[in-house]
Amino acid sequence: VSYMRDFGEQGYFLNFPSKFISPDGQSLWLCYSANFSPGWNGVKLNFNPPGGRYGLCLHEVRLLGPHSSKTGRSLNTEFRPPSAGPYTLSKEKQELWDKHPQGAHGIPKAEDQKKWQEEKDAATGVFYRMMIEHVQKVLKDIKRVCLEYDEKAGYELAGFVWLQGFNDLVDEDTYPGPMQPGKYDLYSDLPTKFICDARKDLSAPKMPFVIGVLGVGGKSENVIFRKAMAAPADMPEFKGNVVAVETAPFWDHDIAAAPPKQDAYNNIVGTAHTLKKDGTFDREWKWENYWKPVGKPLKSNFLSVT
Repeated sequence: VSYMRDFGEQGYFLNFPSKFISPDGQSLWLCYSANFSPGWNGVKLNFNPPGGRYGLCLHEVRLLGPHSSKTGRSLNTEFRPPSAGPYTLSKEKQELWDKHPQGAHGIPKAEDQKKWQEEKDAATGVFYRMMIEHVQKVLKDIKRVCLEYDEKAGYELAGFVWLQGFNDLVDEDTYPGPMQPGKYDLYSDLPTKFICDARKDLSAPKMPFVIGVLGVGGKSENVIFRKAMAAPADMPEFKGNVVAVETAPFWDHDIAAAPPKQDAYNNIVGTAHTLKKDGTFDREWKWENYWKPVGKPLKSNFLSVT
């Protein structure tokens, strides 16, 4: 149960049901268990947001700014910038494909490779183009998403945040070879082109960029990839308006360790307590005789939403 101090005196169970999000991602319905009715037991309550009532409450929410990226996409394919050109297999992968014309795990048959390339071409850059089109649509009619917008005052693209990387990290087709320096050199080149293309397409040649460097696993993991991802920020032409922010220091190792413990716990309560040592079903089990601790309780860190 989450009590939101600044969301009305009694606002609980904040939720954004996915089925109520508009196709363009710019509006949604906020669902929450709302305030007590006014005047109850002589208590006067101020409603925030206005219109809140006791019981289930729905409010339409419109996002004031563009948020265009989606998960499960790579920079080498779906968000590939135009100046990077068409997607091509690495030399190492092409040689491997040529050695297995009959096909193998992860390798299409020779007669299917043309279809594979056509599908890859169709996917290449599609989300980059959607992103640019979406931002341009918002900027063309800002009052559609922000009624208070002052046309005389105008607007500024204050910055661009790019936080991505996992799908490229695990893509062996695009970044083959052992985990050593140079493996992800292409990923250093792609953000460079991405920044230049986005600035050009959005008519913002000096738009600041923040590269959120992938932090999966913490400081000791994926070091080679993280260095490649942060590299564009050190380029002379980007000095002063492109910065790389490391997210690895914020990786929560306690939370990351929780799922294996949960699996062990599920195994204990789901199977172990119902079986005898000889494997036969125990119909007289008692919880306290079979339950075993799987670790110390984790220290909880709650994000306060107001």
